[in-house]
Amino acid sequence: MTSTDAPLALAQLTLATDLDGTFAHGSPAVRHALIQALTDAPDTCLLYVTGRSTEAWQHLATAAGLPTPDVAITDVGTEVADGRTGTPLAAFDHPIADWPGHGEVRGRLADLPLVEQPLAARWRVSYEFQNGYAADVVATARQRLLDLAVDVLPSADTYLDILPRGINKGTTLLRVLAHLGRPHERVVVAGDSLNDLALFESGLSGIVVGNAEPGLRTAVAGLTGLYFAAAEGVEGIVEGLNHFMTRQMAR
Repeated sequence: MTSTDAPLALAQLTLATDLDGTFAHGSPAVRHALIQALTDAPDTCLLYVTGRSTEAWQHLATAAGLPTPDVAITDVGTEVADGRTGTPLAAFDHPIADWPGHGEVRGRLADLPLVEQPLAARWRVSYEFQNGYAADVVATARQRLLDLAVDVLPSADTYLDILPRGINKGTTLLRVLAHLGRPHERVVVAGDSLNDLALFESGLSGIVVGNAEPGLRTAVAGLTGLYFAAAEGVEGIVEGLNHFMTRQMAR
């Protein structure tokens, strides 16, 4: 089979994928074939793991013809919702005790060349670099926030997210998988930017799509269990799934 054919042996697969640059990027025909293959296979599970809010990923899904996921992990891992209704899942809908508050973060970073994104996120403050990516700005932000229970996450050479410490796409995905009872050996994650790094650090099988940002490729270079696709976006996901599924069938 070629990298753009429907992948093999998808029964019981959980696909946990980023959207922008990944599942929502690339050929609509290939995406449709993958969606159909997932639909036809028994006991599959589709999870979106995105930096977008619920409203934003739903808008993208409507515009791009994306399917409804079983669960959507949104806002870079800080929110979890039922994919069909967009309603927060009760098991994850609770205050993050150590979050210092938006005002504290904003106050400490107020004079840096950053533009805050107009989001209504409960547990993150997100910026864009005003004059393009600058490593010294990231370093200064980390230093100023060092005593707070937060993580500073740059991505795509464009964005800077301030998140509750230890809460990200990867840690939240592992909690969701436990909640759903999905076996790790049948989970594949996919992503393209540095805010997907935690997915690849989770120990799960992973697909780094062909259009992944260089910073992500550098960051995951020493990790095992990953497939680096030549194809971009959804074609890269299919290429990677064929790799993982074929390897499992050969055992």
